[in-house]
Amino acid sequence: MTAFRYAHAGGATWRECADACIARIGRIGAGLGFVYFTDRLVAHAESIVEALRAGTGVQDWVGTVGIGILATGTEYLDEPAIAAMVAELPANAYRVFSGRSGLPRDADAYFGVVHADPHTPDVAGLITDMSTKVDSGFLVGGLSSARERT
Repeated sequence: MTAFRYAHAGGATWRECADACIARIGRIGAGLGFVYFTDRLVAHAESIVEALRAGTGVQDWVGTVGIGILATGTEYLDEPAIAAMVAELPANAYRVFSGRSGLPRDADAYFGVVHADPHTPDVAGLITDMSTKVDSGFLVGGLSSARERT
């Protein structure tokens, strides 16, 4: 059975938010991480992911930015905030890839979690195409949203 750990935090800085999430999630070492942060932190995206890798031991992270983010019983809007979740999965249970390079040919995918940039040309067509490449046809996820860079 897959276990999930999650945390969310708002704060004055990206470091404060990331440290609070790391403290709640703890050190896991293996699995797949999902991170969502408000666009107030977009300039620190790489630093956030590196801090989460170092603090949790989880190397693979996916996610996106939003003008606001929702977490258990909380909405963060117009403030720095991070929501993170780790699925404790074996490395062979998932595959992280970029839409720029496409799903690897040897992939045996049942389900997809997709985070897309709405400024990508033909994003709707790309998402439709992706749904034909997973056995179930099911995709979940969302579009990035930000006042500036996505």
